[in-house]
Amino acid sequence: MSSAEVMPLFPDQSRTLDLPVDFTQNPLKAELYAREVHYREAWNAFCEVFGEAAAQRATSLTFMIFKPDAVIARKLHAGLDAIARYGFQVVQFKTFRFDRLSMRELWRYELNIATSQRLRAIDRLLPSSDSLLLLLRQTQGGTPAADMLTALKGPADMVLRRPDHLRSQLGAYSNMINFVHTPDETADVVRELGVLFSLGELKALLQKDQAIFGLEAQIEALYRATPFRDPHPNACLDRLESSVQAAGEAPAAKEGLKEIGRARQAGVCHWEVFFEESSGADRWDAVLAAGHFTASNIVGLTRILK
Repeated sequence: MSSAEVMPLFPDQSRTLDLPVDFTQNPLKAELYAREVHYREAWNAFCEVFGEAAAQRATSLTFMIFKPDAVIARKLHAGLDAIARYGFQVVQFKTFRFDRLSMRELWRYELNIATSQRLRAIDRLLPSSDSLLLLLRQTQGGTPAADMLTALKGPADMVLRRPDHLRSQLGAYSNMINFVHTPDETADVVRELGVLFSLGELKALLQKDQAIFGLEAQIEALYRATPFRDPHPNACLDRLESSVQAAGEAPAAKEGLKEIGRARQAGVCHWEVFFEESSGADRWDAVLAAGHFTASNIVGLTRILK
């Protein structure tokens, strides 16, 4: 056998990874993900756990992340009730903490249009507490699980949300304080799990397909670790105003009052001042303000993947 005919030591060493046709409707996404390490590693985990049924199992699974703003606002039980009404069963759960890299990788193909202030807001909001990921199985056939849940959840853009969308029902008041995240399509289910978890963690998550015990205790632990705050933007500003006024004549407090007025009038402000200790602002209200009053996107740019 010549050197050109030597078989590769590992099965995927010399082949291109093609996404199953029902994993995405976007040809550019299929091309990008097929060359991306997060997707490839996670898809290998699916294949190791489910064998020839990997594609079928992947389309029946999705997940929902309750972000820190959902923990602060105590929205987890309402979200769980909605999941059950929509016909999804929780098959596993896991808490994790976002960090700078996981946030940027999860939304890599969308954050190219983000302002620097939006990136700073994400850095304040998403690592502020643990998040809760629920791995979900669709109990009704037909549409892939990810597609169905994303349609029910509604978009991040408030202008495009309907009253019947989950985010609307949970009382999401701005584009960033929207409580939950779900992957758009099956391809995103695979890729995003590969971003969030190591290969071993992901395989362990996929292998446990059984009734869930301990979820309620986990929710209570999250609530104990994180104080409740009414997430409505006006309630957030009212609390900030009271705490900043109590800080007296400190320069940061004076600047804070100016920014509160700007937020009330324009819907955006330089919220960074609220994270200065001398401002007197509550940390959790400062986190909510970062989510509510941020200039989100650079005008004229479009996302890499729509």
